Amino acid sequence: IAECLKVVLTNYLLSSPGMKLDVMTFLMGMSAFCLVPLASYAALFELNHQVLVDAAGVWPILVANCVLAFSLNVIVSAFIKRTSGVAYLLCGITKDAVLVAAAHMIFAEPVTRLQIVGFATASTGVFLYSATRMFPEMFSFEGVSKLIKARVKQETIGDAEEGAALVDRRSD
Repeated sequence: IAECLKVVLTNYLLSSPGMKLDVMTFLMGMSAFCLVPLASYAALFELNHQVLVDAAGVWPILVANCVLAFSLNVIVSAFIKRTSGVAYLLCGITKDAVLVAAAHMIFAEPVTRLQIVGFATASTGVFLYSATRMFPEMFSFEGVSKLIKARVKQETIGDAEEGAALVDRRSD
């Protein structure tokens, strides 16, 4: 839920007509919001002398990790600004499915039914959400009722044609 809220907030702040922030300003604001709870948690539960000694020993790795994390946040924010939050989520679902499929093919990891159903459900949900946003008239009550009526009418016509064909064959 937190990831979805983050994506929706990012999409809104970077793409809304009244809130068009640039990527770096957005990251500066989000960093402040993330720093407070994370620093508080670290100060209360994680900070001790041994952690500081260990961190001093691997500081180049920690700096590289920070640079990569910042770069990833810039890329994700720029991607969401240029496309949409839905496109970002769809890319994430596709990435996860490809990773599971690659692990299955390369390392013979089993793929469970739950994984298949989960990826299918997530992909279908994103597809339906996108479809309702692109074609709202088709997903309104009137649009759905028109589709059902057209389908029933089509089936009725098809049944009548099949019945007429059967009668013609029996009379021969």
